[in-house]
Amino acid sequence: MFNFKDSGKQILSYARYVAIIITIITVIYGIIEGYGVGVDSGSFFSGFFYGAFIAFIGFCSAWVVGLFLSGFGELISNTQKLLTIAKNEQTVNQTIVNILTSMQASPATQDNDGFVHCPKCNIKQSSDRNFCNKCGTDLK
Repeated sequence: MFNFKDSGKQILSYARYVAIIITIITVIYGIIEGYGVGVDSGSFFSGFFYGAFIAFIGFCSAWVVGLFLSGFGELISNTQKLLTIAKNEQTVNQTIVNILTSMQASPATQDNDGFVHCPKCNIKQSSDRNFCNKCGTDLK
């Protein structure tokens, strides 16, 4: 019945229906009340204006209810979008951290015979070199 993935859109669509229903109910109520006041007072105009006033108040209240429901629907919809963006950003940030961590090499290790081994490609190099001959990793 209620899909929580698109709840903001559903509330927006319900807001329209609620506003229409409230307007219809208050117009009908205004007609009935206006007729009753007109019959009781014996004046058609007083009943008509009273009924029109009730219908106008109902229309205004339907507009306010629709406005609040639409705003709430937009709020939920935008919050869901922000959560999706935040999750994607967190995934991207973690990927960047993983890449940077993998790029950081441990310092070169030196043999007993005076050579160093590149920490990235493990190629044996002379100890006076600053960078690896093969991959360019900093050996110091």
